[in-house]
Amino acid sequence: MQDRSYSQTERFSHYAMSDFAANPNVEGVSVYFKWTQLEGHTRGDYRAGFALIRAELDKLASLPTPKRLILRVMDKRYASDVTMASANQWFPQYMVDASYVYVSDSRDLLWKRWDATAMGYFIDLWKAYGKEFDGHPNLEMVSPWPESAINVKNPSPSTATTGYSESAVLTQYKRLAQAMRAAFPTTNIWMSVNWEPYSVAAQTEFYSYLETIGAGSGNPDTLDTYSNGLQGMRPDTILRGAQPGSRDFRGRIPIVYAVEDSSLGYNAVGDLTAQQAYDYVNNVQRTNYYLWDRNTHVGTDAQRWYANGTTQPGGILRVISSQPLTHRSKPSSLD
Repeated sequence: MQDRSYSQTERFSHYAMSDFAANPNVEGVSVYFKWTQLEGHTRGDYRAGFALIRAELDKLASLPTPKRLILRVMDKRYASDVTMASANQWFPQYMVDASYVYVSDSRDLLWKRWDATAMGYFIDLWKAYGKEFDGHPNLEMVSPWPESAINVKNPSPSTATTGYSESAVLTQYKRLAQAMRAAFPTTNIWMSVNWEPYSVAAQTEFYSYLETIGAGSGNPDTLDTYSNGLQGMRPDTILRGAQPGSRDFRGRIPIVYAVEDSSLGYNAVGDLTAQQAYDYVNNVQRTNYYLWDRNTHVGTDAQRWYANGTTQPGGILRVISSQPLTHRSKPSSLD
């Protein structure tokens, strides 16, 4: 299950916790934390973040059926009206002061992941959290971002994104993956990919690198539509070796997919039922993990957590309760 609420107090007291506390079919919770929650505005100040994650793990361990945490960083702000004025709500002040934060072409607030110095600061965060939490029995996985896309128009980036290139992104993404694996030698790593790096060659190279270090990938967006005769988004077809020049990584790296409300009719990005989403990621992409948004606000009963207006199971809960994933064996890269 995915949780996007940024207040831990709200999350712990929310009635949603009771929905899965004793449900053996929900194995854990994927929680986003802002960068500013994990690191204070002074570089290297992780004290508040450590306390936050420790409380999260303790809470999950205390549930009637103990759950595990997927720790993720919300390192971008999705909003069409975003400005730099709100940057320090999402990014440490030192990142803002050094001009490592920018407003993208699509009006999102992001940081310059292709910049080696900025990436070094982000890696320092993961080193600290790995030292503190790797090996915790209730920490299942860590993931550095909601998606790989950084919404830069190449080859003509704006002034704010000078220095961007696909090769620079690939270099820094590989550097981050290696650092996270070193920091978390006993914890699963998920480097989700939906766009950047974009080309078949670059994405295949990235997946191949993840295989060598035993890290995973997969798409944070579940869409099973057809493009050029191939099912799914372009990164999906590369991941399963359906594009010329790509390889089939299914069964070779841990694969993680997520279904968000955008897959279930929100903003017309996708319009899948829970059953259609499951059939695609389980049968076609052969995912090892599947994260469900607790969608209670958009779509039909077949797309919701509950049937609309009731506390009876909707499509998501019905799928979770009756159809476990069939590809949970350990990928070969972890042998």
